[in-house]
Amino acid sequence: MAICEPPSSLLLVLLVSPANAQVGNATAIRRVELLESAEAELPPPSADWRPFVLPYQKPLDRTDAGFAWFRFTLPAPTGDGLLSLYINNHMYGIKVWLNGEEVGGSDAPPGRQATGWNLPLLLRLPASAWREDNNNEMVIRLELHRFTNVLASVFVGAHDELWPLWQQRHFSQGQLSQFSFYLCAVMGLFMLGLWACRRHDTQYLWFGVSSLCWSVPMLYMAVSYAPIRHDWFLVLTLIGINFYAVTAIRFLHRLLKIEMPNVEGWHLSLITAVSFIELFASAKLIMPLSLLADMISLIVLLNVLRLCCSAAMCTNSSVPPAAIPGSGLAPTCSLHFR
Repeated sequence: MAICEPPSSLLLVLLVSPANAQVGNATAIRRVELLESAEAELPPPSADWRPFVLPYQKPLDRTDAGFAWFRFTLPAPTGDGLLSLYINNHMYGIKVWLNGEEVGGSDAPPGRQATGWNLPLLLRLPASAWREDNNNEMVIRLELHRFTNVLASVFVGAHDELWPLWQQRHFSQGQLSQFSFYLCAVMGLFMLGLWACRRHDTQYLWFGVSSLCWSVPMLYMAVSYAPIRHDWFLVLTLIGINFYAVTAIRFLHRLLKIEMPNVEGWHLSLITAVSFIELFASAKLIMPLSLLADMISLIVLLNVLRLCCSAAMCTNSSVPPAAIPGSGLAPTCSLHFR
């Protein structure tokens, strides 16, 4: 097994990814040994371990697909040195052993999955678990489920070195997402309330619905543990993004007084079809389908931008105003996308 000896230069780490990195006095572990197994118990040293370089990323189509085990050796801590473990990204639940002693993990409530996407892991490694030699064995177990399974680089070092990394990740991934979720949800409900009072102003309707749609991916980022099975939660999140694009573009149409009912109908039909397929898609197809939905919405958005540019050109050329699909622009612009 690989002993974690950081290279002498950070530049070397950037150029040669298999090396272990030095972050302050903390070491980023990249060279490990990997074992994929259906067993939840700590595997024996004689198991079929193979060399591997982190990060680990593997798409799967099965729920409860077993476990990925990672092991590596560490030198004995000197003074107040290697006392904590930090992992900034892991999917899904994780547990950690040091010299055969379980030292912690992402303790999800019963029946819940710890996604780890926005839940960085920082563990204090007890002094009693260390040996005095340079053969301290750390083992990490990662639960495997449907869709992409991830284990990012593992940092081992003094707690004071790793605490700022954890704080930064926790703020950028967790707290900001929580704020965005609450903002989108409140704004969406407020706009729907305005629309209920002013039914003729449908821009309030579509802005409110688009805000609620965007609150779904923000909720995915904000929660520590998936409220439902994670694969379903991820699919619902992608569908929320799809329909956010549909409703946001409809809001732009109302705001700019552009009437394109046929384009809106085709847009909604295509996005609904792609979203329906996503419900049953395999792990390898889910992201290409999401990208397809994004491309469809981008094409519709480019049409809106073309309308705006053509309208600006007509205005600058002093053409007498008239109405193209409700926009108040000259008919000579020929911008009827019906």
